[in-house]
Amino acid sequence: DYTINGADIRLGASGSTVNQWGDGTLRIDSDILGANGIYWQKGGSGTLILGGNNAWKAAFTIQQGVVSVGSDANLGGESGNVDVVSSDTASKTVTLAGAAPSTLVIGSSLLGSTITAVSGTSVTLAANANQTISTSTSIPYAIASGIVLNGGTLEASASFALTETGATVQNRTVTLNANGGTIQVDPAATLTAPGAVSG
Repeated sequence: DYTINGADIRLGASGSTVNQWGDGTLRIDSDILGANGIYWQKGGSGTLILGGNNAWKAAFTIQQGVVSVGSDANLGGESGNVDVVSSDTASKTVTLAGAAPSTLVIGSSLLGSTITAVSGTSVTLAANANQTISTSTSIPYAIASGIVLNGGTLEASASFALTETGATVQNRTVTLNANGGTIQVDPAATLTAPGAVSG
């Protein structure tokens, strides 16, 4: 069995894989960070325990073995606030006071909708904004990376909800790919999944 802790771990732009083979356990207590578009997956038949306050943005794919978590914060995501200078309930376009921060990405929730494009100070939503803004206003946003099961197991070792919570809320999605997967909850725990479960 091994434990990794200390400095942050930053995922590379070309994708990242953790393989834990055999019957052993790998525990990562360091915070794992990564930009949007990272392909982050768990492979191997062993058990990976995530204990950090993780902030990767892409979907987390469990191909094999077990990933054990005790908090939604272990599963990546981000929340914060951004200054909006213009939005309208009849428009999908939102204008920011400055360039969008790197943590505000496609898939983030903002003004009651999901972001489909970000370019400089301009943000495009999937649906019209839920608030009209004409002066600089601090607005919360959140991004909750989805979970993809493709033969592996997600284990909840404590009670929590699959929701990125901060200044605002975004529910995680759970997708079952062709090889299926298992969600295992410890007997004393409760796992709440308010987001869409599909597959």
